[in-house]
Amino acid sequence: MTTTEPRPELVTGTGRDCPLCFGFPAETTTITDRYGWTWGLSVCAKCGAEYQARPMTDAARRDFYASGLYRRLAAQATGKPWDDPKYLRGEQETYAWRWLDRWDRIDFYRSGHWLDYGGSTGVVSRKWSHPEFTRVTVADYGDGATVTPEAALAVPDGTYDAVLCCQTLDHLPNPLDTLADFRLVAKPGARLFVDVVKREHTKLKLDHEWYPPTASCFLSLIERAGWTPLWLDGEINPTHWSVLAWR
Repeated sequence: MTTTEPRPELVTGTGRDCPLCFGFPAETTTITDRYGWTWGLSVCAKCGAEYQARPMTDAARRDFYASGLYRRLAAQATGKPWDDPKYLRGEQETYAWRWLDRWDRIDFYRSGHWLDYGGSTGVVSRKWSHPEFTRVTVADYGDGATVTPEAALAVPDGTYDAVLCCQTLDHLPNPLDTLADFRLVAKPGARLFVDVVKREHTKLKLDHEWYPPTASCFLSLIERAGWTPLWLDGEINPTHWSVLAWR
């Protein structure tokens, strides 16, 4: 596939070391992603993570998601109507239902103030939470958001009782900083749910900033940000590593 859409990588930032462990790149190769765009992919010599050699700038990233370009590209690449809000919500509800039984059997907060950070447009958190006892802040650039991601983190320390980051963290260039920011705005004892795609289950694409090589690499990132993992699951959502942690 080759797209005629504008290419965000033309306004990317500078080269960098590994965003997961800050190791240096063992090699950087030129690849063509699923959208038909050409960019640099680095492999970390220390942890083996694959990551974009030059990430999008913050302004380019905001525009990429807020303009609807990401959803249009996903629809073109997969042949599925990801740019249709009704279809998107249906897929997100299916994703949420996979986890509902698990939440009934583990210690996950169902009351208080939740932050749903990223691409679920609030569908997941509102299905998981209790409408009478939970207030949800949805941080995104798309449909369903109540605030921008920046505004969601510009709050007093200890604001949130739970943080959800569904299929979003690996779209961000500085995951350790983001996880540390989550911890800062979370209350003591707050829960964190976060998942990232498994490399073998996706095609390389510009909007994925990095790919952890193993589950242990992903867990190490969670721990270095100050969270304590409770469990890791790679089966309920078989294309992703999913982690529940607490502050």
